[in-house]
Amino acid sequence: MHRITLKRAAICLLAVYSLHSSSSFADEAKGPVLSTPKTGVDLGTLTRGEVVVREIPIANDGDATLTIAGLTSSCACATVSGPSSVAPGETVQLIVTLDTLGLENQGSTDIAFTTNDPTAPSVVIPVVGVVKAYLKLTPQRLRWNTVQGEAGGMLRSLLGSRDGEDFAIVSAESPLSFLDVTYRPATEAERDPELSGSQWTIEAKLPGLPPVGPLGGDIQLTTDHPMEKRITINVSGFVRPIVQLTPPSAEFGEIALDGEKRSRYWFKAFSTEPIKVLEATTDVAGIAVETMVKKPGREYQFYLVFDGSLPQGPFDGTFSIRTDSEKVPLIEYPLTGIIVAPTSSSGR
Repeated sequence: MHRITLKRAAICLLAVYSLHSSSSFADEAKGPVLSTPKTGVDLGTLTRGEVVVREIPIANDGDATLTIAGLTSSCACATVSGPSSVAPGETVQLIVTLDTLGLENQGSTDIAFTTNDPTAPSVVIPVVGVVKAYLKLTPQRLRWNTVQGEAGGMLRSLLGSRDGEDFAIVSAESPLSFLDVTYRPATEAERDPELSGSQWTIEAKLPGLPPVGPLGGDIQLTTDHPMEKRITINVSGFVRPIVQLTPPSAEFGEIALDGEKRSRYWFKAFSTEPIKVLEATTDVAGIAVETMVKKPGREYQFYLVFDGSLPQGPFDGTFSIRTDSEKVPLIEYPLTGIIVAPTSSSGR
């Protein structure tokens, strides 16, 4: 007859508990488990102008729902979309669309997102390819830094075939309503001697008085080249005014006068030739102009001086600046406002 001592019983119970505990841990939920391509996505060789769509498989090898958030692409040339969750045991596809229009040689983007898999909270999947260009564009960017009314509004690019293929430009679309874009066969003097086949000159011209402000966008060219149908020319730069007043307005709204009031303005000439201010005046009685020369022909400072005796009520007139420039001999700004009674300080 076998007798079990208290010590042996305790050991047996511990063994049973350990076995039960191990089984419990084995049965614990794994949670969401992300599975993605280990080496990223290789698109191979692409033709510039081609729009490529690829699927990236995303699997959930766990036993809880996997969530996907914050899908982004590191390159503006690509977009990515996909579901926000993946059921246990399910595989879904992220859809990546890559537009190779502005790319050449290496084309790549990183697809990034976050998940609730504790071992993969942040995920980056590289997408790479080699973009082959059949057309050569020189230069690829047109940049203006110009002043209204001055020469230099025309810039050119030359488009030729690297493979010697004859082709034609079918259309050219300007990104700006006031930027005129035309194209024609290149002259002998304009041709790139390193290229054979067709060569085209693209001319982009700003008008004499384009709007002041930044220039941006892409000229969209369509060709009948058998391999490369689309190509773009980037447009950038800035159009400055001939002269600029800062602040740009003499409209004051309500003005409480308690003695003399002075309002300062800066005047700058951006033209190639200097512009001399001959006189600055207003036609409102009680508002005078003081002029200070900072850089002759370039920078001036004005003070509009409000006489403390101006009567209450609205005023309406003109702040005028007369110069020696044929382009802008007279610049006028509306001078308006309402003189109101000053408010008394409370508690005094």
